[in-house]
Amino acid sequence: LTQAQRIYASIKTIGDDLLPKAYTEHFLGLIKKNWRGEATAPGMSMDEARSHLENANTLLQGEKQQFLTRVTLIEILTYIDSQRERAKNQVDQVIKELEELHEQKKSNANQHSLLIRSYLLCGNIDFINKQIDAAGVHYKRAEAATSNNAYAILSVAQTSQEVDLEKWRKGLSCLENSDRKSTRLNSSHLGI
Repeated sequence: LTQAQRIYASIKTIGDDLLPKAYTEHFLGLIKKNWRGEATAPGMSMDEARSHLENANTLLQGEKQQFLTRVTLIEILTYIDSQRERAKNQVDQVIKELEELHEQKKSNANQHSLLIRSYLLCGNIDFINKQIDAAGVHYKRAEAATSNNAYAILSVAQTSQEVDLEKWRKGLSCLENSDRKSTRLNSSHLGI
């Protein structure tokens, strides 16, 4: 990917090269987000991830139906204290756009998943800012949009005023089942 990035940096990117260049930046950002190098100072990896995803986001600005890079960038911004307000503003805009697509029945399954993820990110920002009731509202919106998202269910349980054992059980069961499903998929793909 870094070699592809160097090649794209050395040429004028137009037309058919635009999306591959954007996705090169996107995936480099994911690598920096998920795997911090041994020689990388704490926090530096997130700054590098942010830089790659901002580059990808800039390249994808003309792609109105593309939300994955924007939502991933927002996630990175939530991890950086100084960028959290920016993340909140951006996630509010993404939610608005995705809800409009959903209401017009023009959204696809991936966009619906990103809407749920955006609700969770918005709730996480509120939770970090100790706005527990506001966080609960966003988590409930995520839960209402899906029947089996463990993170939505457990987040609602975490922000509820009263302990709801049934909600905790359901969330933990969904989490356990998602792990089993992942194990089955990985095993079948690996031929195990």
